[in-house]
Amino acid sequence: MIGLDNSVLGGCIGAATILTLNYALTRLLFANKKAERWPEGAPTVLIHNGRVLEQNLRRELLTHDELMEALRRQGILAVEEVRVALLEETGAMTAVRRGGGEGAKGPAAHP
Repeated sequence: MIGLDNSVLGGCIGAATILTLNYALTRLLFANKKAERWPEGAPTVLIHNGRVLEQNLRRELLTHDELMEALRRQGILAVEEVRVALLEETGAMTAVRRGGGEGAKGPAAHP
């Protein structure tokens, strides 16, 4: 960014440039909700009303075994028990039972 300039002034200019770009990007993402989803992503529905959404599993590169492992961590033994299961932006999976109880958040078996 600053080339071969390794002076204090060059370092200050480089740091100021990075801070300015960071501030501008943060303001843009805060002001525009569509833009916010670009770097952050959005939760992905993996199970809806007891049915696994195969296309979403493939898109997130998850296998059935990984999905079932994440459900078991939350005390759910069968897909049919789930009203909705979401893969959050953080990689954690949130599952809500059909009876209304919410499973505990835990890390999904997803790298």
